[in-house]
Amino acid sequence: MSRSEDMLARARADDAVAAYERLTAADMTEVVGQETAKRALQIAAVGNHTVRLVGDALAIRHLKSVYDTIGGDIFSFVDRGADIVVIVPPTAVTDLLFAPPTDPSATMRERVERGRKVRPTLLNNSGGPALAANAEELLRLACERGMQREQAVKVGLSIAALEGRPYVERLHVAEALGYQKGDD
Repeated sequence: MSRSEDMLARARADDAVAAYERLTAADMTEVVGQETAKRALQIAAVGNHTVRLVGDALAIRHLKSVYDTIGGDIFSFVDRGADIVVIVPPTAVTDLLFAPPTDPSATMRERVERGRKVRPTLLNNSGGPALAANAEELLRLACERGMQREQAVKVGLSIAALEGRPYVERLHVAEALGYQKGDD
Protein backbone atom coordinates (compact mmCIF):
# COMPACT_ATOMS: atom_id res chain seq x y z
CA MET A 1 0.00 0.00 0.00
CA SER A 2 1.43 3.41 -0.98
CA ARG A 3 1.80 6.25 1.51
CA SER A 4 -1.08 8.21 -0.03
CA GLU A 5 -3.34 5.13 0.01
CA ASP A 6 -2.42 4.58 3.65
CA MET A 7 -3.25 8.22 4.51
CA LEU A 8 -6.55 7.97 2.67
CA ALA A 9 -7.41 4.74 4.50
CA ARG A 10 -6.67 6.39 7.84
CA ALA A 11 -8.81 9.39 6.93
CA ARG A 12 -11.71 7.14 5.93
CA ALA A 13 -11.34 5.19 9.17
CA ASP A 14 -12.30 8.30 11.13
CA ASP A 15 -15.58 7.58 12.92
CA ALA A 16 -18.80 9.42 12.09
CA VAL A 17 -18.96 11.23 15.43
CA ALA A 18 -15.52 12.81 14.97
CA ALA A 19 -16.42 13.84 11.40
CA TYR A 20 -19.67 15.42 12.62
CA GLU A 21 -17.81 17.31 15.35
CA ARG A 22 -15.41 18.74 12.77
CA LEU A 23 -18.35 19.90 10.65
CA THR A 24 -19.97 21.70 13.55
CA ALA A 25 -16.78 23.44 14.65
CA ALA A 26 -17.19 26.16 17.21
CA ASP A 27 -13.63 27.39 16.84
CA MET A 28 -11.23 28.10 13.97
CA THR A 29 -8.78 25.54 15.39
CA GLU A 30 -11.25 22.90 14.27
CA VAL A 31 -11.16 24.10 10.65
CA VAL A 32 -8.44 21.98 9.10
CA GLY A 33 -6.22 23.56 6.44
CA GLN A 34 -7.77 26.43 4.43
CA GLU A 35 -5.13 28.92 5.62
CA THR A 36 -5.79 31.33 2.73
CA ALA A 37 -9.51 31.38 3.48
CA LYS A 38 -8.91 31.88 7.22
CA ARG A 39 -6.66 34.88 6.51
CA ALA A 40 -9.16 36.32 4.03
CA LEU A 41 -11.95 36.03 6.59
CA GLN A 42 -9.86 37.90 9.17
CA ILE A 43 -9.20 40.66 6.62
CA ALA A 44 -12.91 40.80 5.80
CA ALA A 45 -13.82 41.05 9.48
CA VAL A 46 -11.39 43.95 10.03
CA GLY A 47 -12.84 46.04 7.21
CA ASN A 48 -16.43 44.75 7.20
CA HIS A 49 -15.89 43.60 3.62
CA THR A 50 -18.24 41.43 1.64
CA VAL A 51 -16.91 37.95 0.91
CA ARG A 52 -17.58 35.35 -1.74
CA LEU A 53 -16.29 31.84 -1.08
CA VAL A 54 -16.08 29.68 -4.20
CA GLY A 55 -15.27 25.98 -4.33
CA ASP A 56 -15.76 23.03 -2.01
CA ALA A 57 -19.23 23.30 -0.45
CA LEU A 58 -18.33 21.33 2.67
CA ALA A 59 -15.28 23.46 3.44
CA ILE A 60 -17.24 26.66 2.75
CA ARG A 61 -20.05 25.62 5.07
CA HIS A 62 -17.47 24.83 7.75
CA LEU A 63 -15.74 28.24 7.37
CA LYS A 64 -19.05 30.10 7.45
CA SER A 65 -20.09 28.24 10.61
CA VAL A 66 -17.20 29.74 12.60
CA TYR A 67 -16.85 33.18 10.97
CA ASP A 68 -18.77 34.92 13.71
CA THR A 69 -16.34 33.53 16.33
CA ILE A 70 -13.61 35.83 14.98
CA GLY A 71 -15.87 38.89 14.93
CA GLY A 72 -17.22 38.57 11.38
CA ASP A 73 -20.79 39.30 10.35
CA ILE A 74 -22.48 36.28 8.78
CA PHE A 75 -24.35 38.64 6.46
CA SER A 76 -21.03 39.54 4.79
CA PHE A 77 -21.29 36.55 2.45
CA VAL A 78 -22.57 37.41 -1.03
CA ASP A 79 -22.94 35.69 -4.40
CA ARG A 80 -21.79 38.62 -6.57
CA GLY A 81 -19.87 41.87 -6.28
CA ALA A 82 -17.75 40.86 -3.29
CA ASP A 83 -14.77 42.87 -2.03
CA ILE A 84 -12.92 39.62 -1.39
CA VAL A 85 -13.25 36.45 -3.46
CA VAL A 86 -11.62 33.29 -2.10
CA ILE A 87 -11.19 30.00 -3.89
CA VAL A 88 -11.75 27.23 -1.32
CA PRO A 89 -10.38 23.87 -2.45
CA PRO A 90 -11.43 20.60 -0.83
CA THR A 91 -9.42 19.90 2.29
CA ALA A 92 -6.45 17.76 1.33
CA VAL A 93 -5.91 14.42 3.04
CA THR A 94 -2.45 15.59 4.09
CA ASP A 95 -4.05 18.58 5.83
CA LEU A 96 -6.38 16.24 7.69
CA LEU A 97 -3.43 14.23 8.94
CA PHE A 98 -0.58 16.74 9.19
CA ALA A 99 -2.07 20.23 9.35
CA PRO A 100 -0.01 22.66 11.40
CA PRO A 101 -1.77 24.14 14.43
CA THR A 102 -3.81 27.23 13.77
CA ASP A 103 -4.71 30.15 16.01
CA PRO A 104 -7.89 29.73 18.02
CA SER A 105 -10.85 31.97 17.25
CA ALA A 106 -10.22 34.06 20.37
CA THR A 107 -6.72 34.97 19.14
CA MET A 108 -8.04 35.77 15.67
CA ARG A 109 -10.84 37.85 17.19
CA GLU A 110 -8.30 39.89 19.24
CA ARG A 111 -6.26 40.46 16.05
CA VAL A 112 -9.41 41.56 14.20
CA GLU A 113 -10.42 43.94 17.00
CA ARG A 114 -6.90 45.49 17.07
CA GLY A 115 -7.08 45.84 13.29
CA ARG A 116 -10.43 47.60 13.51
CA LYS A 117 -8.92 50.14 15.91
CA VAL A 118 -5.84 50.68 13.70
CA ARG A 119 -7.67 50.90 10.36
CA PRO A 120 -9.01 54.48 10.79
CA THR A 121 -5.49 55.70 11.63
CA LEU A 122 -4.22 54.59 8.21
CA LEU A 123 -5.64 57.66 6.53
CA ASN A 124 -3.54 60.68 5.61
CA ASN A 125 -4.40 64.31 6.43
CA SER A 126 -6.74 64.60 3.46
CA GLY A 127 -8.71 61.51 4.49
CA GLY A 128 -7.25 59.27 1.81
CA PRO A 129 -5.35 56.06 2.48
CA ALA A 130 -1.75 56.31 3.66
CA LEU A 131 0.03 54.50 0.82
CA ALA A 132 3.72 53.79 0.40
CA ALA A 133 5.08 55.13 -2.93
CA ASN A 134 5.71 51.61 -4.24
CA ALA A 135 2.12 50.64 -3.32
CA GLU A 136 0.83 53.57 -5.37
CA GLU A 137 2.89 52.40 -8.36
CA LEU A 138 1.51 48.85 -8.08
CA LEU A 139 -2.04 50.22 -7.96
CA ARG A 140 -1.41 52.25 -11.11
CA LEU A 141 -0.12 49.17 -12.95
CA ALA A 142 -3.02 47.04 -11.70
CA CYS A 143 -5.57 49.61 -12.87
CA GLU A 144 -4.00 49.56 -16.33
CA ARG A 145 -4.73 45.83 -16.36
CA GLY A 146 -8.38 46.25 -15.37
CA MET A 147 -8.15 45.74 -11.60
CA GLN A 148 -10.31 47.86 -9.33
CA ARG A 149 -8.29 50.51 -7.49
CA GLU A 150 -10.86 51.43 -4.83
CA GLN A 151 -11.50 47.80 -3.92
CA ALA A 152 -7.76 47.05 -3.71
CA VAL A 153 -7.16 50.09 -1.50
CA LYS A 154 -10.06 49.20 0.84
CA VAL A 155 -8.88 45.62 1.24
CA GLY A 156 -5.22 46.73 1.42
CA LEU A 157 -6.12 49.05 4.32
CA SER A 158 -7.65 46.12 6.16
CA ILE A 159 -4.59 43.94 5.54
CA ALA A 160 -2.23 46.67 6.81
CA ALA A 161 -4.49 47.18 9.86
CA LEU A 162 -4.60 43.45 10.59
CA GLU A 163 -0.80 43.45 10.62
CA GLY A 164 -0.62 46.65 12.70
CA ARG A 165 1.30 48.56 10.02
CA PRO A 166 1.25 52.40 9.92
CA TYR A 167 0.51 52.58 6.18
CA VAL A 168 -0.44 50.41 3.23
CA GLU A 169 2.62 48.81 1.67
CA ARG A 170 3.13 47.23 -1.76
CA LEU A 171 2.79 43.75 -0.24
CA HIS A 172 -0.65 44.64 1.19
CA VAL A 173 -1.83 45.92 -2.20
CA ALA A 174 -0.50 42.79 -3.92
CA GLU A 175 -2.39 40.54 -1.52
CA ALA A 176 -5.56 42.65 -1.93
CA LEU A 177 -5.30 42.38 -5.71
CA GLY A 178 -5.05 38.61 -5.31
CA TYR A 179 -8.54 38.57 -3.83
CA GLN A 180 -9.98 40.13 -7.02
CA LYS A 181 -10.89 37.03 -8.98
CA GLY A 182 -13.05 38.48 -11.73
CA ASP A 183 -16.15 38.35 -9.55
CA ASP A 184 -19.14 39.08 -11.81
